[in-house]
Amino acid sequence: LAALAAAATARAQPDPRLAVAVAALASAQETANNAPPTPAADAAPTPKQEAPERTYKRGDKVDVRYKGGDKYFPGRVVGGNNQRGYDVNYDDGEREVGVQAALVRLVESFQGGEDPFVAKAEAERANPSLFKGDVVEASKKGHKEYLPGKVRGGPWDDGTYDVDFDDGSRENRLPTAKIRKVQPVPPVPPKEPAPPQEATPKSEETRAAEEARAAEARAAEEARAAEARAA
Repeated sequence: LAALAAAATARAQPDPRLAVAVAALASAQETANNAPPTPAADAAPTPKQEAPERTYKRGDKVDVRYKGGDKYFPGRVVGGNNQRGYDVNYDDGEREVGVQAALVRLVESFQGGEDPFVAKAEAERANPSLFKGDVVEASKKGHKEYLPGKVRGGPWDDGTYDVDFDDGSRENRLPTAKIRKVQPVPPVPPKEPAPPQEATPKSEETRAAEEARAAEARAAEEARAAEARAA
């Protein structure tokens, strides 16, 4: 009976090891609930959203990094789009096609109205500043130096001209900003002959002396002739 009573008492008292295990399990579960969720190993990263490139239109005043350089040059957009690039007419007369939008920054948006390029071309065609055969100095595309030449043709529909250079090269459709007319040098008029000076009247003494010298010369000539005959 004593042994049975001791066993019953032991079963009625909780095992301390079991209580420790239960407490540890509860703590681990709470920690897991408070931890941030672990992403799946095969989850794709969220793509970064890039800001869309600015678009430009014909007539916009812009600054452009010419040929991808570091320095910006002023000009206007004359055509193109973000896919193939933009065509730009620079203020100094240069032209570049296919410029990427990343190399362009807007200065002033064209708000519509009269197209500045059409108006300039029409004004040049209505009142040409150059004519075929004019002697000029022009700067080739992509160059700053001016070289001598002559106008071969123009103005065309965009107000440009063709130029033949004295070195044998030629350029087509140069804008007027890259051409300057050479003013012909006027010919030097021939010098007029000086008017003849009037002879100063001779005095009586001068005439007498001249006549005496002439008489002496004639006498000497006659004497030589006489000597020659005598011989």
